Amino acid sequence: MNSAIPDLKSYIDTSQLTPLHPPASIREILTGRERIISRFQNPLLTFKILEYFNMVAIPLFPRDIEEIASWPEVTKIYPDRIIGTLQYPTIPPEAQYSSPTGQKFTTVTHTKALIGADIANSEGYTGKEIIVAVPDTGGSPTHETTRQMEYYSTMRDKGQIKDTNGHGQWCESTIGGREWFDRTLMVKLEGVAPSCHLIGIKCLGFVVGMGFDSDVLEAIQLAIERGAHIVSMSLGSEEVPDDPTEDPQIKAVDLMVQNNIIPVIAAGNSGPDSGTINSPGCADSALTVGAYDPFTGLIADFSSRGPTPWGSIKPDVIAPGVDIYSGCIGVLDPVGDGIYNHFAVLSGTSMATPHVAGLLACVKEYYDSLGVSLTVDLVKTICETYGEVKNNDSGWGVLTWDMFKRYAAEHIV
Repeated sequence: MNSAIPDLKSYIDTSQLTPLHPPASIREILTGRERIISRFQNPLLTFKILEYFNMVAIPLFPRDIEEIASWPEVTKIYPDRIIGTLQYPTIPPEAQYSSPTGQKFTTVTHTKALIGADIANSEGYTGKEIIVAVPDTGGSPTHETTRQMEYYSTMRDKGQIKDTNGHGQWCESTIGGREWFDRTLMVKLEGVAPSCHLIGIKCLGFVVGMGFDSDVLEAIQLAIERGAHIVSMSLGSEEVPDDPTEDPQIKAVDLMVQNNIIPVIAAGNSGPDSGTINSPGCADSALTVGAYDPFTGLIADFSSRGPTPWGSIKPDVIAPGVDIYSGCIGVLDPVGDGIYNHFAVLSGTSMATPHVAGLLACVKEYYDSLGVSLTVDLVKTICETYGEVKNNDSGWGVLTWDMFKRYAAEHIV
């Protein structure tokens, strides 16, 4: 059993944290690590130190967990849940293109227009100098659309470095992929914010796209250290506690917000029943994204619905997420088109989330030029002002460029 153990005197002392500086309690963390290592010394055990969250991850037997739980220095013990990518393939009744396999699909070039990102790009806002981190299955800095990407892995201790799944690559290509013409299916592709600075972080692996809380937490920590402005997380777990304080990833999301990072997180693919929002998309502070079908205009059946176990309305917004063609590698590469050509047709709230992250990269560039700091709270204020009445199926509705332009015209310029 794996447990992430909050270490010693303090839990998550967020008042001391900034994106580029570690907490003041590192010495306490190291002291705690030494105690744990001295008690459970074993060359086969891997210790993961999560300095920003004052946590230590270590595999333990139940009897060891009982012992550590009695230590006065320990605040809480979490199970190291298995975390997976969120994807749900569907076949819509109509589409703009058809692959050799008969799969109907559209491309990001078209879906970005549904949220007004094409207009943002034409006005010169393409995400320049905006850093977007993507904790996921990884990606490829040599892919046709993401050759500019920074790349890291928090799973090197598990021998997981490359993206053998392709889910992460799809998300990164959708957020910030450079313009590319796919000669296999003769279609044009381009990311929502093609000039943003992408950081791909592998925290899910083993081909199928699975990982642990501690791997994801370390990826969030790395995103903070690298100065990310936006973190796009198309991942989650259906194991959502009744109390948000019992979820370490919710605490990490709160920490990102306190560091002026916008966390854009998938709602999950557990719909259409109510109360199916995944973790960490259930976090009140997150901008949680559901999916709708760009061909029918209807909420995707698979898109998770609120409320959260503690009664919060989720998701916050929706975006296109059904049968969309974007950059991909690994086992998902042939999905939809039946061809290993570095592109695939995928569906899910995982696909909707990078659309929103890319749009916000364009918005942040625009608002920075106006001298206004874009925060997740401001995004939600704009949604509440110009969106629909919030509900547990579609939140405030589709997030669009026009909403941010209207707010700027009426409240900023």
